[in-house]
This record gives sequence, C-alpha cells and structure tokens, in this order.
Amino acid sequence: MNQPERYELIELMGLPKVTYELDSKSPNAAVVTLEKEDHTLANMLANQLLSDERVLFAGYKVPHPLNHNFILRVQTVEDCSPKQVIVDAAKSLITHLEEIKVNFMREWELKMISVEGVEMEFS
Repeated sequence: MNQPERYELIELMGLPKVTYELDSKSPNAAVVTLEKEDHTLANMLANQLLSDERVLFAGYKVPHPLNHNFILRVQTVEDCSPKQVIVDAAKSLITHLEEIKVNFMREWELKMISVEGVEMEFS
C-alpha cells in the first residue's frame, strides 16, 4: 500500500521530542520545535502562553502539513525566561485537561445511570 507505516506517525526515529533554542533576533525570546505533534497541541499551548501576562508574543507555525511538527516562538518580559513560561503553560494545560476529563467522566456516568434507569422501566 502507498502510505507510511502507522508507527512512523508516533515513533521519533532518533529525533529529540523537543528542541529549544534561544532566538538571536529578539531579546528574551526562544524557538521551540516539537516533533510528532500538530495544530492541536500547538494551538492549546500558544493560547495558554498568550493568557500569561509575562508573555509578550507567542505564536506557532507548521512548516508543512505532511511533516508532523510545529515551531513555537515565545518572547517574554525581561525578568522571566521563555523556558520557564513554556513549562508553566504546559503544567497549566495538563491541570486544565485533567479537570475536563474528570467533568466528562462524571457526566458520562450520570448519562449511563439515566440510560440504565430507562432500560429498567421497559423491562
């Protein structure tokens, strides 16, 4: 078949997952490349960074739609490192996603209880 093997979509094949470089063009800026990720994580991370008052600029680009990586550019205020802001944003996202998961599971269980109650009435 004319398609890549499915494991190639997630296996790094010797590439580092995250590459961090200081941006020489702007003060207090960094460029982060994440491999085997797409717009989903990039958009969430960029939006989380933009909600932080220490961040002056946060944006990302996907160099090519067939390559599963994105480049995140972050610029912060002088007294804060871009690396720390990115780590804080990632931790905040993990916490937020855990809250969504808990709320979803609670609602799902309530839905299943109500469906079981309806099935018992018809039995």
